[in-house]
Amino acid sequence: MLKKLQVLFQNTVMTENPATYSGNEYIWLKENRADPMWLGIPSTEVNGEQLRLLNTLFESYLPDQNQNYGSGSLWYSYLFHEASLPPTESANPIRFIQIQFDETKQNHIEMKDAVREYFHNCSAFLWLNDYSALIIEEKSKIVYAEEDFHSISITLENDFYMKSSLFIGKFRTPSLELRESFFHEQQLFHEAKEILKKERIFTFEKSLPIIVAKNLPETTLTLLRNDVVKILTEDRELLRTLEVFLEQNSNASVTAKKLYIHRNTLQYRLDKFTEKTGIPLKGIENAITIYLACKMAATQD
Repeated sequence: MLKKLQVLFQNTVMTENPATYSGNEYIWLKENRADPMWLGIPSTEVNGEQLRLLNTLFESYLPDQNQNYGSGSLWYSYLFHEASLPPTESANPIRFIQIQFDETKQNHIEMKDAVREYFHNCSAFLWLNDYSALIIEEKSKIVYAEEDFHSISITLENDFYMKSSLFIGKFRTPSLELRESFFHEQQLFHEAKEILKKERIFTFEKSLPIIVAKNLPETTLTLLRNDVVKILTEDRELLRTLEVFLEQNSNASVTAKKLYIHRNTLQYRLDKFTEKTGIPLKGIENAITIYLACKMAATQD
C-alpha cells in the first residue's frame, strides 16, 4: 500500500530500513509485513486531515523526535518498534494520555514548549507528530484528574487558538500488554472523536456508549432512532435533562441543582419523556437504552 502513496505524494523516500533522517522534514510511515517497508513523505505535502487518515492506516515515525525527552525515546521504541519495555523506578501502574490538536498555523515551537511544561512531572512525554502527543503517567498519590485535563485544554486554546482533545487511558501494570492496550485506546480515541466532535476529554467509559450505539444492528438502530432518538433530537432541553439525570445516577436533587431548576420542573420533564416514549425511568435496562439514545441524539445536528 505504501508504494501506492508515492503516486499521491511527490518527493517521497522509500527504504527497507528504519529511517535515520533527523528533524521533521519527513513524516515516516511503516508497513508491517514479512519484509517491512518505510515511506518518508515531506511534511509540507501532508495536511492535517491526510495525516490523521495515514496515522490510522500505518504506524507513524518521526526519527530523533524525542531524543531530548529522556525516556520518551525509549517509550517510542517500545510502542512503535517492539523494543523492550522501558525500565521504571517502581512497579506502579502506568497509563497513556493522548493529546490531539486541530490543524493550525500557530507557532508550533511555542505551543509544544507550553504543552511539555504542563506534563513535566510525568514519566515520559513524546510528540508523535506536529499535532499529537503522548504522555506516560505513573500512578502516585497525586495524578491528573479529568478536571485538570479539561482546564489544560481550555488554557491551550485560549493561548494558542488551538482546540485540543485528550484521551485518558486506564492505569495498567507495566507489562508487554501495555503496547497492545495503547493501540486499542488509540483506535477508540479516533473513533470517538469522529462521533463526538465537540468533546474535549475522552475516556473508555465516555467513548463506549456512543460507539456501541453507532454499531447496533440495523433493526435495533432503526427502532431506537424512531422511538426515542427522534423525540430527544426535537427537544434539546429534554435531552440535556435526561443526560444529567442518568449521569447523576437518577438522583433528582443533584440533577435539579446541576440544571438550576426546581425539582417539580425536573419531574415534569421526566414525566413528559415517559409519556412520549412509553419508557419508564426505572430499571437498569431502561436506563441503558435511554442513555444510548441520548448519546445518539447529542451527535445529531
